[in-house]
Amino acid sequence: MSIERHWTSEEIAAVEIVAQREGLLIAWPGTVTSYGQIHEAMRREFGPAKRFGCGNPACSNMATDYALIGEYTHVTVHAGIVKRYAPDALLLWPLCRSCNGRLAGAGSWQTCSRGHDRAKTGTIATQCAECRRAMNRARDARRAAARAAATTLNEMEN
Repeated sequence: MSIERHWTSEEIAAVEIVAQREGLLIAWPGTVTSYGQIHEAMRREFGPAKRFGCGNPACSNMATDYALIGEYTHVTVHAGIVKRYAPDALLLWPLCRSCNGRLAGAGSWQTCSRGHDRAKTGTIATQCAECRRAMNRARDARRAAARAAATTLNEMEN
């Protein structure tokens, strides 16, 4: 069975780009346990994550899903979305949505994935405040450039 029966050429290209850029292994279908298989095995073995408290010792919320504690090792496509994961069930813990968001992208309880200290910078809706400010600055710069280009185009037409 060919890979094209599982993934579109666009999905293959996206996975290859992410794998090369981030130094991850590509989880081709049938070669390693998939993202979905890992989560299904956890639900089958332990039941839904919602039965447990959040795995973060400082959190008192109920878990919403199983989430990766540790580094990503593989990249794949799951439901049309490029996913980074590790095919090791021992690295999955039940976490609440907030704590899962904190660890997403290989962050930690203390730092975001870009290394900002959460205690110093704070968080906005579980996202690192410094990362959010940088994202907003980049968005504002793109909008300003688009407005300037539109103004220049309008002046040229007149």
